[in-house]
Amino acid sequence: MQKITIIIPVYNGEKTISRAIESCLAQGHKLFELLVIDNGSIDNTARKVLEFDDERIHFFQTSQKGRSRARNYGIRKATGDYLLFLDADDCIKESYLFKALETLKEKESFSAYACNTVYKFADNEKSIVRKADVNYARNLRVQNVFPINSVIIRNQDIVEFDESLEHMEDWLFWIDNLVGKKVYIDDQYTGAIVYIHENNTMSDSELMAQYGMYVRQITKERNRMSFHDLIKDFKSMLLYLLIEKKDEKILILVKKESFSLYAVAMFFLALPGMKKMVLKKNLKIQKKNLYIRSN
Repeated sequence: MQKITIIIPVYNGEKTISRAIESCLAQGHKLFELLVIDNGSIDNTARKVLEFDDERIHFFQTSQKGRSRARNYGIRKATGDYLLFLDADDCIKESYLFKALETLKEKESFSAYACNTVYKFADNEKSIVRKADVNYARNLRVQNVFPINSVIIRNQDIVEFDESLEHMEDWLFWIDNLVGKKVYIDDQYTGAIVYIHENNTMSDSELMAQYGMYVRQITKERNRMSFHDLIKDFKSMLLYLLIEKKDEKILILVKKESFSLYAVAMFFLALPGMKKMVLKKNLKIQKKNLYIRSN
């Protein structure tokens, strides 16, 4: 029987870490190791983790902050045949590991398994299911299509997380490890649970737009741009240019790597009525953002 390594980075997660761990211990597939990496918490996170008496749980404390560093620490410690990344405020359903392993055992040519994700709102009882993207091979180049806990990946030749990134780092990780690979998309099963609350970093749409643009620039040379990709890139550039306070380093990189697209978008926005139209479009996009809707 093959083994899964579950990696949970946590920082000041005393309110949710027990729930995340319990969802792992409730799994029907019992052969796994759970690596909890506490990167500098100053609350009762450690006490909450150490309350669990299970030999599969391994608790590590580091002084270096950052999810990417913590996940990489877990990758280096992992002994499993597969990897699953779980944030400290999220969960997985009890049949998830079994479902994924049974599938990957049959589909030996596939590098990963991806399922649907249910988003639950912390301030009410509403939930929304996000289907796994059957067109991931095309869409992953231009947007992040995989919530971090919706994918179980084979622990083979893993490219680690970029530790200079604390936003959109998961998207870059999927690009590095899944572009050109076969991912089994199980859009009939929902195994990942994401809780939406006011502290989610994804609720900052401008921050996400800037770092999304950054990832596009640093992966530009690796991606073959289709017409579909170009249209999405242009729309993203328009929305990016509407941000008033831009990170100077990202702006310099955008001008260097995508000068033509940048110039065309600037010209487009200068046309009468275009800026107003794009702003209206942006409002519609934000209304669809689950993280913003929860606030």
